[in-house]
Amino acid sequence: MRTADNGGIPGSPRASQWGGEAARTSPAAPRCPAPPPFPHSKSPAPRGGGGAQTRLAPGAWAAAGGAGSVRARAQGGSRAMPAALSALWLLLAAAFLAALLLELLQAPRGGPRPGLFQDLLRYGKTKSGCGQRPAWLRLLDVPKRWFSHFYILSVVWNGLLLLLLIQALFLARPFPIWLRDLLSALGGASQNQDVGDKHLSALLVLMLLWLHSFRRLIECLCISVFSSGFLHIVQYCFGLGYYIVIGLTVLCQVPANVSNGKVVNLSHSIPFGDWFERVSCPHYFAELLIYVSMAITFGFQNLTWWLVVMYVLFNQALAAVLCHEFYVNNFSCYPTCRKAFIPFLF
Repeated sequence: MRTADNGGIPGSPRASQWGGEAARTSPAAPRCPAPPPFPHSKSPAPRGGGGAQTRLAPGAWAAAGGAGSVRARAQGGSRAMPAALSALWLLLAAAFLAALLLELLQAPRGGPRPGLFQDLLRYGKTKSGCGQRPAWLRLLDVPKRWFSHFYILSVVWNGLLLLLLIQALFLARPFPIWLRDLLSALGGASQNQDVGDKHLSALLVLMLLWLHSFRRLIECLCISVFSSGFLHIVQYCFGLGYYIVIGLTVLCQVPANVSNGKVVNLSHSIPFGDWFERVSCPHYFAELLIYVSMAITFGFQNLTWWLVVMYVLFNQALAAVLCHEFYVNNFSCYPTCRKAFIPFLF
């Protein structure tokens, strides 16, 4: 059985949806020399190979000291730059954590009330949990089937970044000026300047991200059957922006240097089997594991990517809570032993 996409809050890539949406029968979809100096990094100045000692004129010591000071200030400034990128992911993680906590606190008090906040959190079938929505909010709806746009953008954009990275690593071709300027503005991975083995790690992570997006695009176009659900236009724009920033975040870690089936029905049902016996949304849990594996690939000391993982954790937890709430409210026989997101825990 294949079912329609339930997706996460737009902006977090989705693992395939196995239950809860319109279903179609189909087979399981397939899952998902030393490198040259990095093009937007500065190679270290060559050291002298020995020979006669060089004496500086009296005023040259000040000049040399001044140059060293400028270099130190420049390096200090570049170390501060990644703070912006890390702050972005920290802010997103904190925002989704706050939304998750508010949702959990609201549940015992009779459920959510219609409004902009709930409209920005919910999408698809979970929007029905807010009752009648104001007409002005419905004007900002876009079809949920536009989820495929996220993966089209990701395949094209992150595919381009992957191609440019491969050319930089193996053909010694520098990044285009616009990309070098953009990476420099984002910080250019100065947190890893002294680590020389991040080039291939970034290549592997970017390749996995591209394959993940390509798999999701195939699922959206060939497997999923979307119901008449909606996204808020802000969610849609956020999702597009996410796939642009996530690829750039990968590059910033580099040292600055299915056959068709028949639609069975368009109604929701209780999913069963495998991890669904333990949690309502195992696909969201699998999504978290994907990003944890990427973080491990970069190394446990990479703060920025672990902030990405934190964002995905709270993002998917919120989506899982809303989905679990939908199942519990709409199916009186829904298994009480199932957790929402993480088996046996949450």
